Amino acid sequence: MKYKIYYNEDCAKYGVQAYKRNINYKGDPARWTQILIYKGREVAPFQVDGRKAHAYTRYEAVAKRWLRELEAKQRLEQLRKELRAERISYSELAELESLKQYIDAGDVELLEAAGVPENATL
Repeated sequence: MKYKIYYNEDCAKYGVQAYKRNINYKGDPARWTQILIYKGREVAPFQVDGRKAHAYTRYEAVAKRWLRELEAKQRLEQLRKELRAERISYSELAELESLKQYIDAGDVELLEAAGVPENATL
């Protein structure tokens, strides 16, 4: 999925948008839509239920960090699929190692492949 940072002039804040299709109905053309972010992941409004999800920030640097986290989490899921299919390359393992700061602490599968020792703190 494609993401980008945008500036909303109505509230003078930055946010992240995703390029999505079939938003309202099947066959709806693709377009950029605002997304909510919670713990580095895109969430739907009905999934938030009281937890703090972010849609806007005053600072462009924070929006860039959100964008980096979203792209890293998305890439980690792609690498997980390659790892499970046992067709991950050495360059992908090196990339996984560089993304270890974005891996959740309880995700043993990716942490082990990234070369993080057990009970280590990131």
